[in-house]
Amino acid sequence: HSEVEISEFSEQDHLNVAHGLAWSYYFGYLKIILPELENTIAKSQYNDSMKAGELLPKLFIIIPENCIIPANVAIEDHGRMKFENQLPPLYVDRAGVKGRPYVNSVYQVEDSKGILHYWLKVDILKDND
Repeated sequence: HSEVEISEFSEQDHLNVAHGLAWSYYFGYLKIILPELENTIAKSQYNDSMKAGELLPKLFIIIPENCIIPANVAIEDHGRMKFENQLPPLYVDRAGVKGRPYVNSVYQVEDSKGILHYWLKVDILKDND
């Protein structure tokens, strides 16, 4: 089915706003970022961490029960995770914007055995960031 057909199905079935937000998140964001994420990691200082299994090339979407994502995840998590750095930006021509930057923040968390693991927070750089 085309995107237009899917939209028509949604309207006919009276699907709620959450369905539209999920579709938008996938088509307007994940579909752009995910195909290039492994290459972006490979160009970064975290390439060896990914090869060692400390940074897994998997997507986990974590949404807090209250649906509020804090600006500073490390502070809100009471110091269990630490902001490490950012991956090199991915520049994509999108919606009339030439070279729109997409960036991934890298966080570090230590497990109960003292082994460090890395995870990415995926977000978009905005003009005022």
